[in-house]
Amino acid sequence: SIPLFEEKPMMQITSGALTCALALSDGALTWRLSGPAGLQTAPAALSRLTVDGNEPGWARVIATRERDDGGVRTLTVELADETGALRLAQHVQLFPGRPFARAWAELTNAAQQPVTVTGCAFLALQVPAAPAILFHVDQFSWVYRRDFFTPHEAQPRLTSSIAAT
Repeated sequence: SIPLFEEKPMMQITSGALTCALALSDGALTWRLSGPAGLQTAPAALSRLTVDGNEPGWARVIATRERDDGGVRTLTVELADETGALRLAQHVQLFPGRPFARAWAELTNAAQQPVTVTGCAFLALQVPAAPAILFHVDQFSWVYRRDFFTPHEAQPRLTSSIAAT
């Protein structure tokens, strides 16, 4: 289950009309986007991992950093698990005048023993109501720079959450 999102998120960034908020609750990181009509999401899991068959519980925020690079806003949140051996650096970027959020994460093992990532649900979106405007980027990489942005209208599901798999 996705933990409840706090009324006041622990961390957030805004670029133009789009805001991304992150919260840490019950050992899980959640995120939500808020902006103009069609660009709203409900709280959903972010960087949900399974390591050696177990889902790490993120126990504390080690650091948060914000950066503004010519209007591109980046929020980095560093988390540690209850042992302190696993660390997650979650990055979220917002772009001025664009309805895009970019997210990526880095997992670091500070322990002597190697670990295996046995599952990863990196990104989940929970769209609460229509109309919702989603963009999918096909084959985007720095080597292959031709971008294919395709808008899709999402129809809401009548469930209270969308499970990350």
